[in-house]
Amino acid sequence: MAFEHLSIFPMHLVISRDGRIFSAGRTISKMIGDQKFFQHVFGIDSGIELFNAGDFDAERLSGPSICVRSLMFNDLCLQGSSSRSGNFYILNFGFGMGLRTAVERLNLVRGDFAPSDPSLDFLLIGEAMRAATAEINHLADRVDTARISAEKHAVTDPLTGILNRRGFELEMARAIRRFGTSPFSLFQLDVDDFKQINDAHGHLFGDLCLRHVADVLRVNLGEKGVCGRVGGDEFSALVFGNFTLDQLGRLKEKILLAISSPLYSQKSKVHISACIGYWRANDLVNLDAASLWHAADLALYSEKK
Repeated sequence: MAFEHLSIFPMHLVISRDGRIFSAGRTISKMIGDQKFFQHVFGIDSGIELFNAGDFDAERLSGPSICVRSLMFNDLCLQGSSSRSGNFYILNFGFGMGLRTAVERLNLVRGDFAPSDPSLDFLLIGEAMRAATAEINHLADRVDTARISAEKHAVTDPLTGILNRRGFELEMARAIRRFGTSPFSLFQLDVDDFKQINDAHGHLFGDLCLRHVADVLRVNLGEKGVCGRVGGDEFSALVFGNFTLDQLGRLKEKILLAISSPLYSQKSKVHISACIGYWRANDLVNLDAASLWHAADLALYSEKK
């Protein structure tokens, strides 16, 4: 029996009742290689039933809907239908949901599909959609990164890298909201005679002094606080925790001692100093930002006298 007319079906098989393969389409031939029997290449259903040439019966494949799995490419399932013609069984398959895997595993191209089969076109459309989605996600990530960077710059002092006034006020508002479960204190710091330092040593050295103060605050507060530059030579810090006045006083002295370590301007050694005033939030009868700023400012002015 001649099967040339079936060549237009690249996924067809013609087998005898005992499973011998008499004809195979050009595409399914990539799966079966030089195997001569159906049962040496495919298992029926997801259980991958195995058959010997002696007990295989193609009658089990008859019907409008069959599913087989490749024994050589066990991640490939084929779906199709079969019909009987005399002593032969004609099967025609498609890759179904496994199309993308089949294209990758078998290196399939457009010519491996029947002209009337739109499967590869759908696959290419799907690939294009996935590529477009990936690009959209990439752009969204870039937008998010830019937004996060812009938000960070909006609350960061560009000279010192610590919070600016807006950023510090946001942190203070957050601390006040959590005050019931997380007590804190406010430190206010001014650099002594900063204008004279700028006039005597130049603005570059003045900038060095401000970065030095910011670094001292950042290091000494660690994870127990946040700090910000809220004015030209004015700094503020939130110290989280239920500290006593003595503990806060020791922290203040530690910060002032670190600030006084020498800096160098054109080979000359310069010592700077600062004043710190502080106030505990729980020492206010009615806690709000304005009252706490005012109380800490009064403590700072008292230190300056």
